[in-house]
Amino acid sequence: MNEQMDDFDLEVSSLDPAPDTAGGQDADSVSFSRELTHAQAVPSSTRHVNFAPHLTRSKRLQRAGSLIAIVAVLVTALLLVPAGTRASILKALIPPSPAPTATPQAGDDTFLWEHSVPWGRLLIDGQPGPDVRGSAMYKNTQGFPLGAAFHLSRGHHTLEYRAAPFPTLRCVISVPPARADTCPLDLKSDITYFLLSAPQTRVLDLQATVDRLPAAHAQALIAATQAALTALASARPQGTIALGDHYLDGAGHLNQAITPLSLQPTFQVASSLEEYEGVACVTLCTRTGIFEVYTSAGWALLAPVYLTWRYTTPAGELALADGPAGALEARRSIAISLLARWSGASWQTPTPVYAAPQADPVICPTGEHYREVVQLTPSLSMVNQDFVWPYAASTAELGCLYAGGAMDPTTGTVSGPMALVLYRAGALTAVNERAHQVFPSLPLASAHERALAQAVTPTHIG
Repeated sequence: MNEQMDDFDLEVSSLDPAPDTAGGQDADSVSFSRELTHAQAVPSSTRHVNFAPHLTRSKRLQRAGSLIAIVAVLVTALLLVPAGTRASILKALIPPSPAPTATPQAGDDTFLWEHSVPWGRLLIDGQPGPDVRGSAMYKNTQGFPLGAAFHLSRGHHTLEYRAAPFPTLRCVISVPPARADTCPLDLKSDITYFLLSAPQTRVLDLQATVDRLPAAHAQALIAATQAALTALASARPQGTIALGDHYLDGAGHLNQAITPLSLQPTFQVASSLEEYEGVACVTLCTRTGIFEVYTSAGWALLAPVYLTWRYTTPAGELALADGPAGALEARRSIAISLLARWSGASWQTPTPVYAAPQADPVICPTGEHYREVVQLTPSLSMVNQDFVWPYAASTAELGCLYAGGAMDPTTGTVSGPMALVLYRAGALTAVNERAHQVFPSLPLASAHERALAQAVTPTHIG
């Protein structure tokens, strides 16, 4: 009982002045009586009754020890349970701090894409997504960029890109961007057009690239490409090296024919490491960027191709199996554009891309590279980069004619006399006097070579 009284203290105080102790009564007794009577008369809202515990020092130490013991038991129990269960318990006991709401940014819900194929499908949150079979951006007839961007609602989204035989891409993307996002992005794409109105636009990399193909499918595609190029070269009519025509022998020396020869090109897909448009390619490589003109019709690829020349005598005897495509300093593979398609089980025959008036994708680009090397060599050229060559056309008998002139810096048009240069059988020749002035190191074309060139010479250029 005394212990209970130590714990709680009951105090009832009077609001009246202290009474007179006259009359012989004990002052303390009179005071307590009056205070109790007054407390019964005063409403309860005005009474102050304090039941707060007042612990002794020993009681406080005892309770603190009990609390420490309970915490120690809980911590020990948490350490003994598995990590996954422990994380769940802590997550339930300690609610996460609310994440700050990101301020919407212009274009943070806008997406372009690259590295897609015409047979691929994009799913968003398990539902069919936008059509990404073609280019995300293209240029209209005035050269102004146009795009086919799509938008996503705010929150987290699961993307899935299916395009066999490529591995399926599954990833998470958020609007606005979140650290947990896993979708690959191209942070170097030139999307200046979109940055003007939507600076936070993102470019999704759908990863349909040659290096992600399973090895067996990559080799099958290379084989199909080589077969297509071999068929294309074989389909070109044979040319004739007439007396006096120019060609390169096996050592790369310029010769004039003293006996007629038959001429046939060979197109060979390169197997060495080549670099085009800043991309390293071994045999085949994927075109880069979001301006893929051809992806709506086929998967746009680049194929490094070597051109060599095969010569035979009128009797059909092989004179030279692999004549060089140009002077030593100009020898290299030429990247040609291809369109490839997957049938669902195998590759269809890839289609080389080239436009008239060229008859194949290899001969004219190879000669053009040779001509550029000559123009950039001061000892071989009398002009600079202001002398341009806007015209290239295939000739009969496996040649290519280039027509050029000086560019007017004010109007941007080609003016002055036209220079004509012919590429054929690994040799460059000057067809007219103006070309010989431009490239004095080139031999003058033979009568047969001039006739081939004149048949496709334009009336004007520029």
